Amino acid sequence: MPKSAPIFLTREQATDPTFRTQSAIFGAVLFDKNLKFSVTGEEELTVRCRGAHDAQRPPFSNKRRGRLDGRKDGVTAKTCMSYQGSDPDALSLLLSTPASLVTVEPRSKNIQYSCQFAGINKLAIADCRYEGEIQFERKGESDKLLVFLPSVGDAYIGHTKLGSFSTPGWGTIADGKVQERMEIAGRRQHLLLLLEQAELKRRLGNMLERTIYADIEFHPDLDLEGGPGKLLRMLSETTFAGLADEKGLQQSPLAVASLTEAISNLLLEALPHNFSLALAGPVSIATPKHVKRAIDHMQAHLAEPITLEEIAAAAQTSVRTLQCTFRRFRMTTPMAFLQELRMTAARNELLISVPGTSVSAVAQKWGLMHAGRFAVNYKKRFGELPSETIRG
Repeated sequence: MPKSAPIFLTREQATDPTFRTQSAIFGAVLFDKNLKFSVTGEEELTVRCRGAHDAQRPPFSNKRRGRLDGRKDGVTAKTCMSYQGSDPDALSLLLSTPASLVTVEPRSKNIQYSCQFAGINKLAIADCRYEGEIQFERKGESDKLLVFLPSVGDAYIGHTKLGSFSTPGWGTIADGKVQERMEIAGRRQHLLLLLEQAELKRRLGNMLERTIYADIEFHPDLDLEGGPGKLLRMLSETTFAGLADEKGLQQSPLAVASLTEAISNLLLEALPHNFSLALAGPVSIATPKHVKRAIDHMQAHLAEPITLEEIAAAAQTSVRTLQCTFRRFRMTTPMAFLQELRMTAARNELLISVPGTSVSAVAQKWGLMHAGRFAVNYKKRFGELPSETIRG
């Protein structure tokens, strides 16, 4: 079948596990084949598949419920999805997974919803907007951690242990294994972070140098007006805006990896949870050979999206030990040192470039995405602007 030919799906086929392999409740859906879903009306379901021409497809009916068009996409492991409408069944369809059914019950005559999702690798972020009185109820556990960052309106988030009121200025952290429902009355808008428990436990295990078997349980209330909560909100807004823009973070895997790691580490290191005391314990100081291994790995992979965890693994130590080692022997952090190496690499390329070379392209190549900040830091470090280096 030609790539441009439309394929019509029923609702049941659109939610077949062949197409939807990962999903999360109340705000984002992840796909292993980079699918893009868009609900454009109360009944119409449009499905666009990006980079999934080789996906195994089940038999299709001739009942028009949606359309699947294939085309190449240069970004891997990334999902963009948006939908809007007033049909609760359509919303339920998109929020449900084979293992976890979500029912959407309108409590007022007219409801409206508009949600935009952006996901990459192990992180998904959703911008969700609702109008009217709506109750969401989920049956079945989810392996996701859900972080609600509201900007407009209130919501009640209920689960088996206790309930939380989500309101502007105060975020809510909910465990998908115990969260059962969410109730909205009136206008509501929030950003929603969805992170996999398994990924958080893996990162925590690297920090503590041991395997983590128990789930990480966070305190449900999060102050968004100051401290780590405010920083988390700002990081989430920046990451979402960049992922939703096709000319933004999609073009810089280095920046995406850094932002994803920053969000995960901020949750683990700055917010209270059942492993906080263990993280606050003493850390053994590694010998300088760990620093040398880390620097060698950085220099060998400067133009690649390496993370702090990867550097620590190459140095044969834990993330926390590497951080302490760098502070002691280099008077800086590993990632700040990496940025310095990249700044130097960008300068070396500019020194041999010809007039007309794009400064922003060179900076982006080395993972230095913010052109204005790059120029300021470059001048502080080398005493001249990047454009002056080219002209010289």
